Amino acid sequence: MDGPTTIPLVCAIAIPNMFLWMWFDQRLKSQTEGLLTGAASGRPLGIGDHHLTLLSWIIAVASAIGFQTIFTFAYWTLSRNAATDEARAFAQLYAFFSATGVVAHVVFASVGLVRFRRLFFYGDTP
Repeated sequence: MDGPTTIPLVCAIAIPNMFLWMWFDQRLKSQTEGLLTGAASGRPLGIGDHHLTLLSWIIAVASAIGFQTIFTFAYWTLSRNAATDEARAFAQLYAFFSATGVVAHVVFASVGLVRFRRLFFYGDTP
């Protein structure tokens, strides 16, 4: 694939990637706040609602990790098929930052799950 084709493809993939990242980030922050405060949309959550919100949070984190991993592979595949060094470096840069997003979600999810476990099972305060 030639350089003039690779760079627009990377940009075309990056736009939905950024919107998905922002959407998942906003959703996760909202759900995290609800889990920590015990309220959603100004209403208190019961224990069943907490568990459903936690399940929804886990699904959102898994989806965010999955989507970001797919985007990482897309950038990496474009970098492997790039004809010029500049286009290859551009696609690899996006692959690096996308992989960083995967790692960020994994770390965030791990820390969040430990915190929620302490909160729900040991009665810690937020």
